[in-house]
Amino acid sequence: MAANAALQRIRQSRNRETLFTFASRLPGLQSEWWQSGLNAYELGVQFTRISDAITQRLIQLAIEDLGTPPIAFAWLACGSQGRCEQLAHTDQDNALILSQPPNSMQGDYFQTLAARVTEDLHTCGFTLCQGGIMASNAEWCQPVEVWRNYFNQWIAHPDKRALMLANNFCDLRTITGSTGLLQSVLKPSFASAQAHRRFITALAAEALRSRPPHRLPFWLTLRRGRRIDLKQSGLMPIIALARVLALECGCRHTHTRHRLQAVIGAGLLSRSNGTELIHAWDTLARLRLAHFDQQYQRLGRFSNQVRVAQLPRQDQKALQTAFASIRLMQQWLAHRFSAEIVQ
Repeated sequence: MAANAALQRIRQSRNRETLFTFASRLPGLQSEWWQSGLNAYELGVQFTRISDAITQRLIQLAIEDLGTPPIAFAWLACGSQGRCEQLAHTDQDNALILSQPPNSMQGDYFQTLAARVTEDLHTCGFTLCQGGIMASNAEWCQPVEVWRNYFNQWIAHPDKRALMLANNFCDLRTITGSTGLLQSVLKPSFASAQAHRRFITALAAEALRSRPPHRLPFWLTLRRGRRIDLKQSGLMPIIALARVLALECGCRHTHTRHRLQAVIGAGLLSRSNGTELIHAWDTLARLRLAHFDQQYQRLGRFSNQVRVAQLPRQDQKALQTAFASIRLMQQWLAHRFSAEIVQ
């Protein structure tokens, strides 16, 4: 099924059950699109368009049942959906921003809306976030001023939890509702973050915690038939690097590739180093999707864990090159921010 046909099917769904049935086909559609020749970047963007449309339609259906929203709001996504890098069988990360402090009845309305939509997304295959980053959590269903205070606190006091939350919410993107609400939070917050070197340095140090395997452990993994997590050991370090650098140069993009391109354009990262990092992202995203497709065809499920010894030799070399590029850029980032690095 073509993406436009899928979008039309979603938008014309008359009830939740129809959406649930359609969503059960998403893993198969992902496999179909991958085999049709889409690259990892294209597929992630296309799949995110589908998940955005499902979210939008679920919210519309909920509003039809609950009545007109009492105040303006925006439904936000972060995580892979916020970055436009979402794939099948990922969890959901979302939030609500309200135009003004709600009274009791207004608050109840949005809590009911959020609880229903997050449960419906779960039924559609976008599982509930184990960390509780969801609009159904009252902490993340707040008016503009509260969201501004959140960011101010994270920036002023970058402890472990603050950095975890800042990393999540720097990827926010409006899915439906009043688009200006999110911008009214992020514009002053990002400007404040740029002015607080201590916060960006702490964010950089946090980005260095997740490391790809070094050359020797990589080859030991290969020889012993062990597995490597392509997401945690490869993609997440790049995502974190791109996020820190994008924040430093004032880039408002959320997709990792777009952030790196903007950072190169701003002169913060050399074209050669930036291009290497983009190529590393492309390699890891490609290998992950190819692995997903093989698993789906054989087992009907997905895992980020790949047995390196089972990869073709050229992919083993490409993976090693990608990891080397990440390590090099992490060393550069550590030097740039004078962050303590554990060798």
